This record gives sequence, structure tokens and C-alpha cells, in this order.
Amino acid sequence: MLEKVAQVSQFKNILREFPKNTKFCFAYGSGVFKQKSDPASNMLDLIFCVRNPYQWHAENMSKNPDHYAQPMKFLGHKAVSKVQEHWGAKIYYNTLITTTEGRNIKYGVISEISLVEDLLDWNVLYLAGRLHKPVEIIVEPDENSQIRTALR
Repeated sequence: MLEKVAQVSQFKNILREFPKNTKFCFAYGSGVFKQKSDPASNMLDLIFCVRNPYQWHAENMSKNPDHYAQPMKFLGHKAVSKVQEHWGAKIYYNTLITTTEGRNIKYGVISEISLVEDLLDWNVLYLAGRLHKPVEIIVEPDENSQIRTALR
């Protein structure tokens, strides 16, 4: 149990490197759950659910400009948000990131609306399917939020 508490604490430390306006965040995969190798040596996969992707990416690009690949870095947060909201599974990933603590991560950003739609309507099934597998919730959604209702 202490190992689990320490792991969640480590994940919360990583969140300090990102904008604070995250509505829901979870980690998944071999970087979270024990497999043959040490989870701490595996890439940590995170999903950030945010109310306003434009604002979140603007803050994150200011705080972590090296997370964004070219040409998206130079096109700016509006372009990143448009790609996120209008293509594929409505999630934007930054990959091969090393945190200040030296942990390798990749993270996806999805809007609250897109996550709720996927959970309720199964319009993409990307995160709805992911959430049917084991995940570690790092930031709980607010008690009366649409996210919490959709997760149920």
C-alpha cells in the first residue's frame, strides 16, 4: 500500500510541471502497473482532460515549449488545439518527454466535452475503451462534473 501511495505522490509531482486547469487526469500502461520490468523505468502514459484546450496549450507551450514538435511549436497553441479538436480521436499527444525528475512520459490532452461524448456516445471509443482497462486516477473529477457522471 505504501508503494502505491508513493507512486501516486510521484505522479502528482509530475503534474506540477503542467498547467493547473486540469479537470481529470489518469495514468495507464506499463509505467503504472507492475509487469516484468520495473514500472519506474517504463514510459509513463498520461491523459489530461481540460475544459479549454486553447488555454491549456497556451499555458503549456509557455511553460514547456520543448514538448511540442515542429512545426506545431511554431504554429502555436491555436493550431495545436484545432488539430486536437478536429482530427482523429480528438486528443493531442506529446511524446518522448523527460520530466525534471528524469521520468520518460507521453501525454495526451483532450477536452472535457470530447471525453464526455466518447464515454456516453462511443463516437470514437479511444478513451472510452482505454478507461475499460486498469488506470490510475491522479486528478479526480469534481463531484458534480459531467466527467464523473459519464465515467459512472
